[in-house]
Amino acid sequence: MGAPLQLKPYIECGGQCTATSAPTIDLVPGGLTNEVTITLTPTMGSENRMTFQPLVEYRIVRTGESLEDGQSISKFRGGANSYIPEIRCDVGLARRGTKGCVYLKAPAVFSGISVSDPDVDESAIHIREAQAAGRPGKFVAAGDGSILPGSDASALTRTRSQTRIKDNRDAARKRYVEQYAEEPVCELTTDPDDAPGPCNCDEYPFASTNEGASQAEFSVKRIDARDNQRAGARLGNFFTSQRVLENDEFYVNITD
Repeated sequence: MGAPLQLKPYIECGGQCTATSAPTIDLVPGGLTNEVTITLTPTMGSENRMTFQPLVEYRIVRTGESLEDGQSISKFRGGANSYIPEIRCDVGLARRGTKGCVYLKAPAVFSGISVSDPDVDESAIHIREAQAAGRPGKFVAAGDGSILPGSDASALTRTRSQTRIKDNRDAARKRYVEQYAEEPVCELTTDPDDAPGPCNCDEYPFASTNEGASQAEFSVKRIDARDNQRAGARLGNFFTSQRVLENDEFYVNITD
């Protein structure tokens, strides 16, 4: 058996981020190596949007030798079995006063409401009915265990345009009055950056999408106002946490 080895990963971002130092890992023949966590901090300065792809270098030496200039040092970068995703960061674009980063190619899937959750079950049932009737947005995986959407998945895209949102809500309200012969009963704000909308008039696709009621086929349904408000708040939080920006695609997955 050869001398024991140690490995250490190094992250480079070309000045676009700083990375915490990773611990040195002992390589055990025939065993599994430990997982390590490296925190990246983007150096955005005054910019409010940035995309970058880190470089990962692995250095291996005999135990006890320097990882900088050890006699046995070997360096490896990427390779056929290594995938380093692009990272996108923004300041204030998903929601004012917030910042964050996401993996650019990982699909944003809103799965925050369920038909078995009494707080939002009416919203969940309506979305499921609308998707079954052909409205877009349902997430369909490309295959078992895949996080990527399949070819039969049809995305929604977010709009931050207050004019578009108002037009969508006006069109939904008009359909609601025709359908139920009554006016919606109250107003709410789902995303603090958005204008208020009628809250017991549930519409799908959402008003905050380019596929909303003023642009394409849609569904409206009278549901409990508090249910609608809670579902809308969760959608707003999803936009923030997943950094869904203007015209970004996202999907909706209703769970049982």
